[in-house]
Amino acid sequence: MDAAALHRDALVVELHSDVPIDVVVRRRKGERKVLLRHHLPRWRAGGVKASVLTVGGDQESQRLHDPGDPFRSALLTLADVRADIGESEGVIGLVTTPAEVRAAAAAGRFAVLLNIEGAAPLRGSLLALDLFAELGLRAVQLTWNLRNEVGDGVGEDPASRLTRFGRALVSHANRTGILLDASHLGEGCFWDLAERTTRPFVCSHSNPAARHPHKRNVSDRQIEAVAKSGGLVGIACYPGFFAEKAPTLEHVLDHAEHTLAVAGPGHVGFGPDYIDYAEAIVQAALEASGLGYGPPRPFPQGIARIEEVGNLTVGLLRRGHPPAVVRDVLGEAYLRVLDAVQS
Repeated sequence: MDAAALHRDALVVELHSDVPIDVVVRRRKGERKVLLRHHLPRWRAGGVKASVLTVGGDQESQRLHDPGDPFRSALLTLADVRADIGESEGVIGLVTTPAEVRAAAAAGRFAVLLNIEGAAPLRGSLLALDLFAELGLRAVQLTWNLRNEVGDGVGEDPASRLTRFGRALVSHANRTGILLDASHLGEGCFWDLAERTTRPFVCSHSNPAARHPHKRNVSDRQIEAVAKSGGLVGIACYPGFFAEKAPTLEHVLDHAEHTLAVAGPGHVGFGPDYIDYAEAIVQAALEASGLGYGPPRPFPQGIARIEEVGNLTVGLLRRGHPPAVVRDVLGEAYLRVLDAVQS
């Protein structure tokens, strides 16, 4: 099977997407069928069959409905996404389990999973998490870059631990089958999570710090801990996570191969973190966080857009990785993690 055929056949899952920002912006202007008209053609051009959409979180770019109330804003964003899926003429479906992802792909429907990027929308309440779960949420990224009720992000105290609520959230998520995501989480809180969780956890869009010591990247020890839990690290394409000022597909492959070498096959995925549909909004939030993301730079040449994800398959095969490992990176590993969390 050649690269193009393998990519068409693979269950490609985008582990982190901020597309709901675009959904909210366009629907507030009166547009409808935003996912169907603007994003589904792009996902399909890239061979992507499922995406984890962020419907709220800590940063202002995730609070467009109500900057002062992350709970209300997340609920309304989730409502927007559900409404937009309902207008998709049956070709996009909200799913909550790996089996539903596979069933949607088999039926030719694009599968949407829901996530929040930082636990601020929960406002310190496990009941809020249960409510979001009833509405379809199946993953929680504990923090963005700054501090919230759970603990500290990478822009805060690296020695701090999870708060009392953060510890309760880990236990509750483990019991109720909610996937925990440590991308953006401060190092002390990361190790607290790693020690406490009884289920696999992920870093959905984090690169290896050994390749570039950006605060958002994770050390080899952290990668090993994620893998030991049964989880995975999703390689991102955000240009600031690379040492090179003009990264390319080859640099993305370098990061993927380093993570594969440390974590082992089955513990690496793909969370590109594309923002071309909302760059100004997201960039403003990044600059406000004070983490030295710097001015906007081009995404890696050759894999700069969701339509080019197939080049990841080409590159991994070219570098000698067997088809089974490539399928894992593209999405199978994530589905196994999600299944283990929900079982």
